[in-house]
Amino acid sequence: MRGRTSQYHGIHDFVDALSMPYPLANSVGDQPLERYNVVPTTRVALLPLEDGVLRADLVRWGWRPHWAKDRADANNARVEKVAHGLFFRAIWPHRAIVPIHNWFEWVDEGGLKKQPYLIRRRDGRPLWH
Repeated sequence: MRGRTSQYHGIHDFVDALSMPYPLANSVGDQPLERYNVVPTTRVALLPLEDGVLRADLVRWGWRPHWAKDRADANNARVEKVAHGLFFRAIWPHRAIVPIHNWFEWVDEGGLKKQPYLIRRRDGRPLWH
């Protein structure tokens, strides 16, 4: 999960790029998502597969278990930490695809502020998070 990301197009563009043979249950709608600098706690489109149906739902971006009241949402985690860490144990069985167009990496280059870099595919096709 990345801290800041973008979802521009409509959910059907993402589903078409997946080329999955499953029926779609779409609660997101058909309009472009138009989310250009998504911060944690913003609602984003998510694609879980449940009982042979690909669902398109809007969910809160970010994760923090109910018992971690003094910690910020996790917005950048390695797969081995997510798969085996206590912090992520409750959501591991509920993994889903998050279709995105890009994300931002913040690099400390020695200045007062970190420099943001936009990471995306050259061809503009979706990425899968």
